[in-house]
Amino acid sequence: MNRVQSHINWLELYQTALSELNKDKLLDRIELAQQAIRERVRELAEVSNGSVEEKRIIDDAEAALHRLLGHKALS
Repeated sequence: MNRVQSHINWLELYQTALSELNKDKLLDRIELAQQAIRERVRELAEVSNGSVEEKRIIDDAEAALHRLLGHKALS
């Protein structure tokens, strides 16, 4: 998977998790997004030329997924 595809992959999975309304599917969607984000972070670390903007977006996405998990636990 090339860099652009990897970026799109984690972003699509993240957006899918955020828009999931079915509580039974939400945890799986979050886990898939988190896994894709971790993989992208590893890729960025290996090439060490990832954009500052993408790194900021990833940080924001991880925080949002964490909040979503916390909200799910309270539901």
